[in-house]
Amino acid sequence: MEASDIFGKKAIRSLRECTLRACYQQGLDGYLRLVEMLNALINEVTETIKSLVEDHPQAKLLMTIPGISYYSALLIISEIGDISRFPSARKLASYAGLVPSVSSSGGRTRYGSITKQGSKWLRWILVELSYHFIRASGRMHKISTRVGNKHGRNTARVAVAREMLKIIYLMLRDNRAFIRD
Repeated sequence: MEASDIFGKKAIRSLRECTLRACYQQGLDGYLRLVEMLNALINEVTETIKSLVEDHPQAKLLMTIPGISYYSALLIISEIGDISRFPSARKLASYAGLVPSVSSSGGRTRYGSITKQGSKWLRWILVELSYHFIRASGRMHKISTRVGNKHGRNTARVAVAREMLKIIYLMLRDNRAFIRD
């Protein structure tokens, strides 16, 4: 049996066509019923999430950004809350823990890794979405390449996530859709 998705239609059909000894067939049938039930629950939750987005104008606005879909839009909105509580995009980035830590001593300032303080879920989803944003935006690709060549791929993804959050801040503050570059 060849299938790229073990829970896909082709794989399920192949498993149903298998003939096994009675004890194994009973176990396989139970697992297949469980997969069907889980898929039905997943579809139900997906429809609920889609209907929540349809009722939320800010989430629909965020979905104009490449890579952001129903779940990620709702997660970002729920983690940010009311955008007016952040006076600037920098404060929002600090809330998400996407700003570098700063150490100062004797007139020298050293910037370290990100603080990771604040909303870990917002930070996580933005870093995950950064890959899609890099591929879809020429400006983000340039930032990723520039930072990546100097500091590495992961640091570049965090830098893009921070830029993405700045764009999200402006979009939500001004109630504007994303414009591709």
